[in-house]
Amino acid sequence: MENKDDTFDSILFPEDRLSAKGFKEGYAYGSKQGFDDACAAGYARGKDIGKEVGFYVGFVQLWLEMIDEGSRQHRVLATFVSKLKQFQVQGTESPDYTNQISQFRAKFKHVCALLKVQLDYPSTQPLAF
Repeated sequence: MENKDDTFDSILFPEDRLSAKGFKEGYAYGSKQGFDDACAAGYARGKDIGKEVGFYVGFVQLWLEMIDEGSRQHRVLATFVSKLKQFQVQGTESPDYTNQISQFRAKFKHVCALLKVQLDYPSTQPLAF
């Protein structure tokens, strides 16, 4: 007898069934779209961070070639480049990741002051995820 009631309910009240179906389809579409958008945003941000760190590495390596090995500037530059090369590209979910980038920016400013060079990375943006 309940089976008959279910049949009549589905005929008389289709909005419940259609609403559930629409929610399920919308959720699936939204999940896929959200994933795709997040991947694109992560890729773009990762590319920007890679460019910035690469800029710092190239800058420091150039100056290491031009400065005497025993000088204070050379020691500071060598320390900075070793920290840059230890930077982990994988597993950036840790909160320490944004701190590392901020420390690199601060150290770069310190190095520029030490070398008496006025230079900024062309597109430094605050980190926001």
